[in-house]
Amino acid sequence: MATSATAEQAFELREREVEETRQRQLESNVLYYTKHPEEIDRRLWELDREWDVERVTEAEFGLSALVGITLGVFSRKWTLLGALAAGLLAYHAVQGRSPVGLAYRRMGFRTMNEIDQERFALKALRGDFRDLGMEPESDLVEKARKAMRAAY
Repeated sequence: MATSATAEQAFELREREVEETRQRQLESNVLYYTKHPEEIDRRLWELDREWDVERVTEAEFGLSALVGITLGVFSRKWTLLGALAAGLLAYHAVQGRSPVGLAYRRMGFRTMNEIDQERFALKALRGDFRDLGMEPESDLVEKARKAMRAAY
């Protein structure tokens, strides 16, 4: 039991580290686009096409299951891959995270929420939410902070 709690605590610590890194990157991105508003539309286009960690995880497990089942026709050993992938996909659905999810996050994949935060902050900078009081002449750092608050 202590080992399980320790492993869970270690996982949560690593997850927090990744989240803090992502938060710093988000703030950096928003500040950059505050200074370069002409690039916001291109960045929003990129965000619309960015794969989140959930999508990558589901695609990887789904593809692994398909490969395992297909190759299982030739060798029954491959059916283990399909069964393992299907089991991990079910675990992911029930738990809301997977054993490989943190690895994907460390590789740079973000959660949909993190992508959406950047998207909404950039839309606020672009002026989509005019009622925030973000006048063009306002201080850039304050403008970035208002955009970040709008994203939460």
